[in-house]
Amino acid sequence: MSKYFEYFPKVTYRDMSVTDITRRVKIKDDLLADPYAFLPYTVKENERAEDVAYYYYGDQGKVWMVYLANNIIDPYTQWPMSNENVAKTIAKKYKTQSGQTTDDAVIFWSMSTNTSNNIVHYVNNADPTIFVSKDTYTYNPSFISSEWTAVRVYDYEMQLNEDRRNIYLINVAYANQVERDLEAVLNV
Repeated sequence: MSKYFEYFPKVTYRDMSVTDITRRVKIKDDLLADPYAFLPYTVKENERAEDVAYYYYGDQGKVWMVYLANNIIDPYTQWPMSNENVAKTIAKKYKTQSGQTTDDAVIFWSMSTNTSNNIVHYVNNADPTIFVSKDTYTYNPSFISSEWTAVRVYDYEMQLNEDRRNIYLINVAYANQVERDLEAVLNV
């Protein structure tokens, strides 16, 4: 993350000087309110945050700006994965719940319409922003089945990953200001 951690103060831990990585920074409110400060960007398949930083800022060391603009703390779980890695994550995450022994069997289970234990929630067909839990749908007789669609594990996890692809970048015209703000806040 290049210069990012250079701005963090040093602390003494076990008689050694180390970077205090427990600090958390955020973008200043006035910049958040500026309609020109952020630009939408869609992360491509297999594109890393370092690639985006290099492409947009001309410096992969400014990857921290990409993370900061999107409030990403853990890039391993909050950055979009390749479809292959999403499948691996599903296989690992749902192995116990599925009762399957191989990754391929877990993936098959996660998509299967022949079981209900892979349903995450139900979504309303007329308004996809309305969803209800599996239990609410199951135990409420007023729901009409033709008005709702089951969202299964595979589709749910894939959609979460697709949603992560829509990020914002700090406008390059504001990059130096953000870097100066970071230095001012952390160099106490």
